[in-house]
Amino acid sequence: MPATRRGALASGISATTTRIAHLARDTLVIFMTDNGSTFGQVYYNAGMRGNKTTLWEGGHRVPCFFHWPGGGLTEPRDVDGLTEVQDLLPTLSEICGFDAPERCDGISLSPILQ
Repeated sequence: MPATRRGALASGISATTTRIAHLARDTLVIFMTDNGSTFGQVYYNAGMRGNKTTLWEGGHRVPCFFHWPGGGLTEPRDVDGLTEVQDLLPTLSEICGFDAPERCDGISLSPILQ
């Protein structure tokens, strides 16, 4: 790529980054998986018994990370309570100031996130 095009690309990336940098503070990022490792090939399972579709810890204990600088979630910490993906709708509803639907599985995790 010619230098002038690289410079234009770098300038565009820099301008875009500057325009959206303020969004990082107010954006809630959630990373999670749905269940333990699969059967068959041996995957890392942190030494836990069981895997996908089993009731043992290795079948349902998975990582879930929340990062939200504007909401005070900046430092890593462990939460020992049992949670599940169905808790996301009531949690996000509460954080956004909305009422969760009446027939909604799960509970808000907002109290343990603060």
